[in-house]
Amino acid sequence: HFNPQAQDFVKDENGQIYMYGNDPYYYEVEAKKVLQDPNYKVGSYHVHFMVAFHKLSHLELTKSMIYYSYLIILLLVTVTFFFLWRISSFFASIIGTLFFITLLASSGRFSAGLPETDGYNILFPLVIGWLLYESIRIKEEKEKNRHWQTHIFTILAGILIGIYSKIWHGWWFFFHIFWITLAILIPIKVWKGNKLSRTTITPFLIFFILSI
Repeated sequence: HFNPQAQDFVKDENGQIYMYGNDPYYYEVEAKKVLQDPNYKVGSYHVHFMVAFHKLSHLELTKSMIYYSYLIILLLVTVTFFFLWRISSFFASIIGTLFFITLLASSGRFSAGLPETDGYNILFPLVIGWLLYESIRIKEEKEKNRHWQTHIFTILAGILIGIYSKIWHGWWFFFHIFWITLAILIPIKVWKGNKLSRTTITPFLIFFILSI
């Protein structure tokens, strides 16, 4: 058992456990400024997301930030499970998700009470990659009556890239990964005999334009 006096050093006057790290306190200060002045300009959407969650949860700000970190982890696990199920089997998705949870648990960057932006660096690239995968899959299956879905998937991917760029300054790293992958994949498809038509290029041009 911990010494009760030692426990007091990790809690505030309301009994709330302190968040560790410097960034959470920076985001908390920025969130308080937004709550006090809705016109206050903050550079990261991360703060606005936490403020929105705080208003919806009706919790004290620090506690809502801690629960927000739980929400991000829940989204990560859920998206990972369904994406793996989409590209493999139900059993494989369970094994892959359990492995993913183990990795999250072993990383201090995803601990409860650390409402950092690290979770977005998995969540956004994963969802964007899933949308692009669905767009390419429809093209490969030559489902002409579903070409409109290809445009929707790429538009959503481009919009998410734009939101991601407002959350983390290193968004361009994954942006280049996506484009390098597409730049390699399209010539391979052409080399294998697939025709390079307007309907093939247009969705990815839309993705590029919305991304920048």
